Amino acid sequence: MDQIVTDEYGRKLRLINPVDLSSAPNDFQLSRASKPVRRYFSLLGNSLLMIFLVQAFSFQIFGILEFEPLYIIGCSFVTLPCL
Repeated sequence: MDQIVTDEYGRKLRLINPVDLSSAPNDFQLSRASKPVRRYFSLLGNSLLMIFLVQAFSFQIFGILEFEPLYIIGCSFVTLPCL
């Protein structure tokens, strides 16, 4: 049977009795097998790619501010795949 309680602010709260859970199937699996080496190299590759792109964007902005056409053209080719 449900129980009704009142908190310190005068709100009425209904407490529901817990229901027992059924057992899980024998072939139930929460996730796939973990491959930590693959995840590590994926994270490392993505991090290096982002560092490279951030550096290219910053050199492109530097080239725009300093009117250096070689910086602008070179970094535009590097950052073109981001479009």
